Amino acid sequence: MTIENYNEWLALPDDVRQSCLSKWNAYTHEMFWVPTMAAARLAASSAFPVTDIYVGIYHGGAYVLHLTVDDEHLTSCPKPLKQTFDGFPVIWMGNSYQDPENPQPFLGEWETHGVFGDFRVIVTEGDGLSVQCTDLRSKADLDVFDQRIAFNQLSFVTRTESQNVLHTIRLDDGNVLNYQLTVGQFARRANKEA
Repeated sequence: MTIENYNEWLALPDDVRQSCLSKWNAYTHEMFWVPTMAAARLAASSAFPVTDIYVGIYHGGAYVLHLTVDDEHLTSCPKPLKQTFDGFPVIWMGNSYQDPENPQPFLGEWETHGVFGDFRVIVTEGDGLSVQCTDLRSKADLDVFDQRIAFNQLSFVTRTESQNVLHTIRLDDGNVLNYQLTVGQFARRANKEA
């Protein structure tokens, strides 16, 4: 089914929307403008100022909307993936570290190997939290952006000419760290000064 504009998307019944979502290839950014518009609409209708929006790809190839608000408003937002908007799951994130004084659980070296790439991540503490990421296939050190701690997880974005990757190190319990990886594409920065 071809969607020509967002009003057509909104007019579709939920089951038809879900059918479309299951057929789109998010890894090639098929119909990427639809979740981007959804993220922008959600940001515009939010009760709190949204400082950043991002459309990512969750496990299994589904688009997910990432919206960032100030930390003081984060606790009023739904928990990750507990909300949908215009057919897309939503993850609300904080604007800065929730506990910048204690990054201890995330310090160390982590590796992941998989379909999105092979990466080594080194997290150190110095003048704040420092994250380094190396693509193990190309041996290139990647530029790291938007590192933050929220909901017991450390997340950051690496950007190259061919892809943007959202990396997440999640604290599952008191001592166990689980490295997860989702790939996405930067959509736009909301409320950015020109």
